Amino acid sequence: MPITVRQALLSEIFQVRWEVLRPNRPREVAEFPGDEAPETIHAGAFDHTGMNIACATLTRVDWKPIDPLGEHTAPQPAWQLRGMGVIPAHQGTGVGQSLLATLESDETLKGITVSKGDELIVLEVDPQRNVCRVTRELT
Repeated sequence: MPITVRQALLSEIFQVRWEVLRPNRPREVAEFPGDEAPETIHAGAFDHTGMNIACATLTRVDWKPIDPLGEHTAPQPAWQLRGMGVIPAHQGTGVGQSLLATLESDETLKGITVSKGDELIVLEVDPQRNVCRVTRELT
């Protein structure tokens, strides 16, 4: 069955984010800072019936890189991947990979180019919340 991956409204993807990433918890724990910011990008994968089966959100953040001496340098703009999830029936099928590829190629990223083989910097991993924040320096 065909899968459509596209930018989406928060309201279109929120249910999957909540059910996959915050199961059995109050709805508000799936609301993230920056969700409503105009530069935030929400995307989803939708099956042939239009049902949302995967979600992801990119928000703008100020990343404070650390130099070789361990000191924070001036903040730089970056994108933070948040709230990415795939419903269990579609996990392992490549839907999440397609969703990331769509986000990486989106013109809305305002001049940020990410190509196959580019290195991303893992800023933080929180296994308790199933969250990983990645970026790369912007030119």
